[in-house]
Amino acid sequence: PGVTKTTNQHDASAWFLPALMNSIGNDPVDVLRRAATRSSPALPLLVLNAGEQWNDSQPPPLHRFLPPQEQWALVARFSRLVGTRNISNEVVRALDVLNSLPGNSGRHESNHDLRLAWEFVSSLQDGLTESGSSLQKYGAIANLKQVFRFARRAAFDTSYPVAEDRDAAIRAVACAPDSSVRSNLLALVSSGSESSAIQKAALAALSRPGFAAFQQDLLERWPLLTPGLRTEVLELSLRRSDGILALLSALEKGVVRPAELNLTQQGFLRSHRDQTLKERATKLLGQPPSGSRQSVVESFLPALTLAGARSDGQKIFQARCASCHHFAGQGHVLGPDLASVRANGRERLLTSILDPNREVAPQFSSYLIETKNGESVAGIIANESATSVTLHQPNGAETVVARANIASMQGQGRSLMPEGLEEGLSAQDMADLLEFIVATP
Repeated sequence: PGVTKTTNQHDASAWFLPALMNSIGNDPVDVLRRAATRSSPALPLLVLNAGEQWNDSQPPPLHRFLPPQEQWALVARFSRLVGTRNISNEVVRALDVLNSLPGNSGRHESNHDLRLAWEFVSSLQDGLTESGSSLQKYGAIANLKQVFRFARRAAFDTSYPVAEDRDAAIRAVACAPDSSVRSNLLALVSSGSESSAIQKAALAALSRPGFAAFQQDLLERWPLLTPGLRTEVLELSLRRSDGILALLSALEKGVVRPAELNLTQQGFLRSHRDQTLKERATKLLGQPPSGSRQSVVESFLPALTLAGARSDGQKIFQARCASCHHFAGQGHVLGPDLASVRANGRERLLTSILDPNREVAPQFSSYLIETKNGESVAGIIANESATSVTLHQPNGAETVVARANIASMQGQGRSLMPEGLEEGLSAQDMADLLEFIVATP
């Protein structure tokens, strides 16, 4: 609990949310009640003028009708807020609203009612997780049997017609984990007949609190996983010591090959704070590249005099750089903007690639957070609030850690970019990469 992987979810129009809170006295549960109990596909919301007030007995003269997606997003936003605040009275009142919804009573008239309940319950659980609590701690699971019954039916029905609704159902069933839910989610992840979106939704559900040691089950299914899923399974395995143990066992058995771990992951294992894990990983992965970084830079200086091919350099960028750098419409924003870095010239760019820790700007320094429930999360601090810390990570990932769940947070004094990027590259390959970065308009 207290660690949440976030996703880019469609959200309701931002302009009316602060006004809506202001108009009803800053009570998120009242927002939930007003929004969630209107189950029609169009939700009327006031277009507020500055300072204007409204209530149920005095309907506003002008309404803005939200499509279902925005109603779901509004409910999700405020149910998560209630969970994050974790004020007992608010949570209990929100659960009362949730219990009364058609999607929890069997009185639903459409899939819209079900989707609304699923978004409500999963987002409330997400918020409670961030604050170190859960629906179980509030004794809420027993009263939500209908929500979970219909969610299970949709989540594990391969013929369910609406993929987005099925995604929401998968997130909902993860809030009430049991052995059957676990086995069904594992089956979804490893099923070749499921879409990538459904597989990833099932994987994200398994990573929620309540599914202990799921990494070993996934690693046993390694041959059935696509490259994209393998990347995510590796990241999840490295977050906890039990996951690392399962990964090391898979490496020893030859199920996972060392080359399938990227340089950052290998470096994390070789430098793990647990000496036993560190030694075991080093035995499997080998020693890190020897020699000073300066000698490596000097060995690649001939690349500065070679003619590079932009098209070949683009392929190298996509394979080795795009997980952390956005450039020419490709990749993810994490490390420095290459469009500005290239202005320093090819030689300095070459040095930055080969010796990433020579100069590390404070905003790009890596931090390692150890949580009270045994997880390790590394990344660049993107945001801090009174209640949480948000880390940005490779491949566009983002993790929110509740401060109440942080055992330690320490700057590593290093770049998140690993040393050894040059492994397997020739001087000509490096010339191609430099050409792509420097010469691309």
